[in-house]
Amino acid sequence: MSTLFIEALNALLQRYHFAITAGATREESARHTLLTGIEHARLLAYSCEDIDSAIELQRKYELLRDDGAIPQPI
Repeated sequence: MSTLFIEALNALLQRYHFAITAGATREESARHTLLTGIEHARLLAYSCEDIDSAIELQRKYELLRDDGAIPQPI
């Protein structure tokens, strides 16, 4: 995965963990925001023709959507 998308994913995960630990929002809302952010990053990767990043983000998106698995920072 390219550096741009690694940094974007890590920023989304930081924001998710910050929101949860600070009690700023409910976990369901934070998960929805994380899921939406990963989906938009995936679409951007496809638009930039960065297929490797798009595939990796798609995998993380599906794991979060289907299994509720929060990705680990890269």
